[in-house]
Amino acid sequence: TVDVLSHVAVRARNEHHGLIACLDADELNELKTNEACLVKAKLEGETFKIEVLQESLKKSQSMSMNDLKMGMKRVKSKGLITPPSGLHAPPSGLTENTDTPGEAALLRKTSSQSLLSVSGVARKASVLPERLASAAWAIRPSEYDTEVVGSKSLNLQKLLALGLPDWIQVPKSITIPNGAMKKAFRAPENVKVYKEYVELRRLLGKAKANDVSLCPQLRQCVMRLSTPGGLADSLRGILDELGCEEIDESMPAAWEAVKGVWASIWNERAHLARRKLMLEVEDVDMAVLCQKVVDADYAFVIHTTNPVNSNEDEIYGEVVVGLGETLVSNSPGQALSFVTSKKNPGNPPVIKAYPSKSYALKGGAFIFRSDSNAEDLEGFAGAGLHDSISLQSPKKIDVDYSKDKIMNDDKFREELMGKVGAIGKAVEDTMGGFPQDIEGCFRDGQYYIVQARPQV
Repeated sequence: TVDVLSHVAVRARNEHHGLIACLDADELNELKTNEACLVKAKLEGETFKIEVLQESLKKSQSMSMNDLKMGMKRVKSKGLITPPSGLHAPPSGLTENTDTPGEAALLRKTSSQSLLSVSGVARKASVLPERLASAAWAIRPSEYDTEVVGSKSLNLQKLLALGLPDWIQVPKSITIPNGAMKKAFRAPENVKVYKEYVELRRLLGKAKANDVSLCPQLRQCVMRLSTPGGLADSLRGILDELGCEEIDESMPAAWEAVKGVWASIWNERAHLARRKLMLEVEDVDMAVLCQKVVDADYAFVIHTTNPVNSNEDEIYGEVVVGLGETLVSNSPGQALSFVTSKKNPGNPPVIKAYPSKSYALKGGAFIFRSDSNAEDLEGFAGAGLHDSISLQSPKKIDVDYSKDKIMNDDKFREELMGKVGAIGKAVEDTMGGFPQDIEGCFRDGQYYIVQARPQV
């Protein structure tokens, strides 16, 4: 199964890749009868259609696999294999009008310098700007700006400043700002590991674009950082302000979580995405957004423009029992999926799929979220490239839908979906009417937004 709003599905759509799940056994068996046929697949709205173009390519005793591959090459050369239709235009190289560059063409021209426009502050690669070098190890929302934090922190601060309906809450947040990892590497206690880190980066710079063999060693370097004195004090302050009652016992795990977020800059998928966009790691900053986990009864993700059919009037939502990690990570089973109308919010939500995930996640205490300036670039979905890490590993619990209100209480389910849709509309309006990708949750009758970003 594929949750439409999971990170992997968002990235697949943005990269113009097909990510398809077939839940109907009869349709799947029919698809299997076309094995090795040349087919044309097209998504029209919410209808997925397959047309057999040529059966002569069908694999048989007289046709080798090499013959089949050569046949597919001929098809590609004729332009019969095209990207999917949907919210985004195909890469400009596949469009008829090549005079006007599309989003993908502009994206391919992105360089490390164009990333600087995300912060709006000019700075030199490989240099720690004075503003970040002198910044505190931890800052509150009133101190957030585009140079010191990423878009997750900024968007939450903006929602707080501009205001939302009082029934929508935003958890307390504190952020370890951009530049903190670079400062930690430059601390006297980390001289040795910094030299190793610089050498590994030098070797990676000489490697092929798709070579990720050094990424694990680079992550290990980050994880071997010792805690600079000032950062240790600030981390204790963060835990105290977020309501941690066992600060001394929690400090080692909190430091490991912060380093884990930093180290995720070197996740293989993140490194390959930077290479594809021609971004230099020197220009990537990683703030860490620190929050207390809302131990949710239900978690949701919202796209305020329906990503399936591009309808700007439709809000697409998905809900799971427990924490949202089972949704964004596309764990086995389906989320409750539905569509609501912006123009006619009184209309009942239209259910697209009922929930079937076998387990939920609970707990976690505190979470340290990646807040990189290389995640939410315009036209580029960076969801899930970097890691967010809980202080404690959430616990798996089995879900019995026959006893859960999301299935056995129609009134509760419809109200939950309606409120989630209303949250999407409220956040989109607050953020200037631009489509939003929102994560939130529901606990004990209260709704929360934990992050919001532009929908791409």
